[in-house]
Amino acid sequence: MVNDQIEPLAKPKAQNEPVVLKEKKLDTAQRLADEYGVGRESVKRAEKYAKGVDIADEIEPGAKEAILSGADCILKIK
Repeated sequence: MVNDQIEPLAKPKAQNEPVVLKEKKLDTAQRLADEYGVGRESVKRAEKYAKGVDIADEIEPGAKEAILSGADCILKIK
């Protein structure tokens, strides 16, 4: 299905609210939020955190393991 074939039912009320489509299909963040019993915005924050951890590991190999293990360390950036 081409994106221009899907018509929104209404304009979003706020900048971060998803557009409600005729299909009324839940977005991935909402589906995960429902599955784990948390809010949609919590899922979105977790996504940003995970991306940040991945970027830190690209900059400094081993950072991901240190961050996710909860090790008390300060990474030196060269």
